[in-house]
Amino acid sequence: MKEFKKKRQLRKRIYSKFTLFVLLIILILVTNGVWGVLQKARESKIKLDVAREEYKTFKSRHDNLASQVSFLETEAGIEKEIRTKYNFAKQDEKAIIIVDNDEEDELTEEEKPRGIFGTIKSWFTD
Repeated sequence: MKEFKKKRQLRKRIYSKFTLFVLLIILILVTNGVWGVLQKARESKIKLDVAREEYKTFKSRHDNLASQVSFLETEAGIEKEIRTKYNFAKQDEKAIIIVDNDEEDELTEEEKPRGIFGTIKSWFTD
């Protein structure tokens, strides 16, 4: 019987309002902590995805630059770069430079700007 009374007393203490209130407070605190960790995990995942995308772009840029550098280390690459930047020609070659015509030189007398007095004069003379 003493065991039964002890068990009953233990159950009263466990199921008392005070104990349940304390357990509820602990549950709320733990839930709040878990929620904060969950939010940080989501933010970390987003940042990780962004970092991976940046890594891919930097990796492709690195590969592109590495291939350009390896091309410039060859004689053909050096020659091509010098020709494009400085307009050099090989010996016994001639360089042709194409110059665009200015459109102002091609205008006829009628199309050239006359100014305000020329416009007023053309109203009376035409």
